[in-house]
Amino acid sequence: MIRGGADVRPRRGNFVYGAIDLRIAVALSVLLMIGVWFGARIARRISSITMKRLVSPMLLAVGMMMLVRIAVHTGGAPGA
Repeated sequence: MIRGGADVRPRRGNFVYGAIDLRIAVALSVLLMIGVWFGARIARRISSITMKRLVSPMLLAVGMMMLVRIAVHTGGAPGA
């Protein structure tokens, strides 16, 4: 028996309540597997410098988008 008020009963999730579209989930899964396969093949064929030059701008763009989203949703700059 677990004490401390923790509820350990199984809960019904999004799948049971129909909040997950199985067609989209299957399509995304298949496309992700294909993308991973191609991405791994490409990553093995290019140099580490080229990989860094491709990935770095994408990471910077994602970081900038996250900061903008935080600023928009909080009404100001992060930490302000």
